[in-house]
Amino acid sequence: MGESFGNKKDEEKKEDTELAEEAIAAAAPAGPIDGATVKSKLSIAELNSKIDALRGQHKPEYDRFVADLIVSYLHDPNRAYWSVFLLDMLGREHARRIFEGLESADQEEVMRLVKHEAPGDKLDATAELLDSYQMRLLTFGWKGGIKSRSLDAELQHTISQLPFEDLPTILNRLREPAIRRFLLYMDSKALGQLLRSVRKNPESQRFLVSLMARMPESVQDASVDQEIRAQMQAHFNKKHDDLYLPYLTQYEEVVGMVGDELEDEVIDQLGDANPDVGAYLKKKLVTMGTFFAMELEDKKDLLAAFTNNDYASLISSMDNEGMRAEILGLLEATRREMIVEQLSVLAEESKLDLAERHKQIRKRIRSLIKQTRAGSTGGEAAAVMEDAVISPLGHSSAA
Repeated sequence: MGESFGNKKDEEKKEDTELAEEAIAAAAPAGPIDGATVKSKLSIAELNSKIDALRGQHKPEYDRFVADLIVSYLHDPNRAYWSVFLLDMLGREHARRIFEGLESADQEEVMRLVKHEAPGDKLDATAELLDSYQMRLLTFGWKGGIKSRSLDAELQHTISQLPFEDLPTILNRLREPAIRRFLLYMDSKALGQLLRSVRKNPESQRFLVSLMARMPESVQDASVDQEIRAQMQAHFNKKHDDLYLPYLTQYEEVVGMVGDELEDEVIDQLGDANPDVGAYLKKKLVTMGTFFAMELEDKKDLLAAFTNNDYASLISSMDNEGMRAEILGLLEATRREMIVEQLSVLAEESKLDLAERHKQIRKRIRSLIKQTRAGSTGGEAAAVMEDAVISPLGHSSAA
């Protein structure tokens, strides 16, 4: 009984597929395209030749990206019928297999579309579909084909696990061919982070973008993988030998313990004694000094949601008149007057209440800065490194 029921379901599915094939063929005839020319400047003969070539080159493993393309068209009100054109363009054999692989809801939508008259110009749609197919095929071959086969899986895993802050230093140790190869091992998100990390150095940014554009030149150049491994090892050996590195976390903890009234002063004093430690802490830690180091427009954006009471609380938390004036300078004259009046009201509060207010408003500032970094392209790690410099070996200071 169960077997009979199963056979019945299979037969129904087969009938649905055959009906879909017939409907697609009726709605968009699979024969040669007739007409004079297409807006794409292809002649009809050239267009038919390309369709024949496409049918010959299509393989079952390509069905996945074609199915994705079909679904994207189904969800586009202006190009939904292109899903029918695309199935027809691939020919009956490929269309049957791809149609069977679609979700039932997408199959029903295709069937619904073929019952209606095709809108728009099939010739121009077909020309664009040929281009879309070839672009998807190139992307498919790059992500799942030539690129993947040419990369060392172990090295790729190692690079994916690298702390982001180590990347500029490692890249500065490499020659240009090795940098291009290294970039191949990085995913799109990491590449975006890397570009953000050099945003304050246009020359470094142009250099990186030019190498990204030429990444394919290194697809088959596995010989430079050894250079990448060697320079990564040299970098980590140097970090291991760095006398101050083990203490950086402790410096962070000490600054965190002194309270937000003293943290910037302590960081400055540490920087006077050891500029490298001071520079590290200023980049890594978020303090009120971080806020005052921001660009003018970034400060305004950060405080955009602040009420007059928030501004008054922030200003009253500062003893430095220059800082007070800087914050007031972010505002227009009328609002400045209102906030000055609010400051008089706050002055009447108890010292205990005022201290708590100051603590909360400073905490809010730091939280907003962290959110901005985490939400930016590249995240917080890239944001604290936005003045990184990357250049080929021979032009950097890497040891």
